[in-house]
Amino acid sequence: MIRLEHHHPVTSADVVRIRKLAAHSSDRGLSDDYWLELASGSGHGFLAFEGHALVGYGHMSLTDGTTTVQILTTDPFTVAVEAAVLEHVAAPGRWNWWVLDPTDQENALAASAGLEVSRQVVQMRCQLPAHPALAAPTRAFRPGIDDREWLAVNARAFASHPEQGAWTINMLTARFAEPWFRADGFLIHEVDGAMAGFCWTKIHSQLATPLGEIYVIAVDPPFHGRGLGRALTEAGLAWLESQGITEGMLYVDATNSAAVALYRSMGFEAAHINTLFS
Repeated sequence: MIRLEHHHPVTSADVVRIRKLAAHSSDRGLSDDYWLELASGSGHGFLAFEGHALVGYGHMSLTDGTTTVQILTTDPFTVAVEAAVLEHVAAPGRWNWWVLDPTDQENALAASAGLEVSRQVVQMRCQLPAHPALAAPTRAFRPGIDDREWLAVNARAFASHPEQGAWTINMLTARFAEPWFRADGFLIHEVDGAMAGFCWTKIHSQLATPLGEIYVIAVDPPFHGRGLGRALTEAGLAWLESQGITEGMLYVDATNSAAVALYRSMGFEAAHINTLFS
């Protein structure tokens, strides 16, 4: 029998336990935003226990009146924990649930909660070296100097994106404090002294085989049509390869057919699908 405890806020001692749980949860981890909420002491959610053992955690994040849920758990407790968390979250008002590679059981759970698929984000991977031919010239990001210009470019590039386009200075600087952040892996491409695009990389060094991610990549709209998307992706992959990484990864919205086609042409293949039920 799964027993839930609602912690608001989640304490620092809870975070230690949740991180230990995450180490055994395969690819089904919490997003960066949720880990940062936990680290800041503003996160809240349900800790799930089987007896005295922590077997799951359901994080709840409230944005613009909408509660978004992500559930961290391990086999064989996955479905039981998810069912328990969803039962307690279900309430009047809008809410969402993110699930990586949903199973038939998880699709059924979502349907029973009155949710349906509203968005899918594809995780694509490629083997390195990628032999880039058109890598764009770049320089390292300068924290404290490039922040405002980057936020402006990011906002224009992701004007229609539900999460990325709304980044703030606090969200950016919080990443600078993360142990994975490296300014030399945050690549900036300039045209006549202006930031025309960027490729921000992230190395998942905690994995048995470290994985290199194209974390955020964008081209400022005035510079579209110059092939910078491919060139910046290649620059990012080349930098990851220079760090000894043998596999690259990125996320792309499933509806962005042009980007999916571009990445496929560069050797990326779909590995996982992150589904948003709403």
